[in-house]
Amino acid sequence: MHIDRYLVSVLLVGAAPVLLLLLGLFGFVTLAEELEDVGTGRFEDADAVRVALLSLPRIAIDLLPVATLLGGVMALGGLAAEQELTAMRAAGMSVWRLAAPMVMGAGLLASAVLLAQQFAVPVLEDDASELRARKLSETVQGGGAAEFWTRDGNHFIRVGEVRFHSVPADIEIYDLGAGGTIASVLRAESADVLGPGRWLLHEVTESRIDGTEVSQRAESERSWQSFLSPDQMASLVSPIETLTLAELYHYVNYLEATALSSHQYRFRLWQVLSMPIGLAAMCLLGLPFVMGSVRAQSAGARILFGAAVGIGFYLVEQTASQFTLLYELPAVPMALLPDSVLLGASLVMLSRVDSA
Repeated sequence: MHIDRYLVSVLLVGAAPVLLLLLGLFGFVTLAEELEDVGTGRFEDADAVRVALLSLPRIAIDLLPVATLLGGVMALGGLAAEQELTAMRAAGMSVWRLAAPMVMGAGLLASAVLLAQQFAVPVLEDDASELRARKLSETVQGGGAAEFWTRDGNHFIRVGEVRFHSVPADIEIYDLGAGGTIASVLRAESADVLGPGRWLLHEVTESRIDGTEVSQRAESERSWQSFLSPDQMASLVSPIETLTLAELYHYVNYLEATALSSHQYRFRLWQVLSMPIGLAAMCLLGLPFVMGSVRAQSAGARILFGAAVGIGFYLVEQTASQFTLLYELPAVPMALLPDSVLLGASLVMLSRVDSA
């Protein structure tokens, strides 16, 4: 219906300027943080600006629920001030009927978010992470597109590829002896990064060179004490934000198949998948703000109230995420809980407005 398209457009047009305003503010904060590293290694002002710009799409997605609520409150408040919502109610449209276009708008936003999380944001985050790590550290990219070389004294390591942005593969570790000759070569098919300085190598072959004699030993697994610095590790292993939804899903299965902890990645996957619930809740919350008892308040008061709810939800969600990762709480329920509670609260508020 025309009324549905009209209300959806009002919601989206109202959210756009709020999102741009918040994005400018948080983008400036991100740039300020990046500028603190200028002068370290080869990291320059232009690099800081580029990293901040590449981070904007991820920041926009994080801010979208809050922007949707504030934009919806302002846009619907404008309709209420012009008596358009009153006319719709007088024409027989219930609160739930008015809520339908809000859900449609949330669906459009959620579709855009999921597409961006699959195809755009991980690529940009990977570029930002690679640029930052390369400029700050002394690692060398050479040979293939993903080939990685670095050294520590008489120890060299080459990583041919990185699977899922997190699993080093095609690994060669060289130890030099007296006179700079190669004393041993350790080759591994892949490795799991268990923690700072701890790698678990898989399908290992060690070759020891003593003059003209070469001895070899094969192992299915071997623990290796890594000499890579945090900056070098950042250049090799990308942040979790660089994984697409498909890569997250397959990496979770890989970790579980190898009996490693998948908690952090499973939680991230369900956080992204639960975003449509949060967007629907934020879109629906705009209606009670302009149709319930709050409608008697000024536009400024409604916006302030909406901002308090939106920012409060954002802080609660971030705090819940930290607690979930710190104490390893159940990943799926904790990822769904904040959005589900907010959606339930919005439905209760709509029900009260409808019965008033």
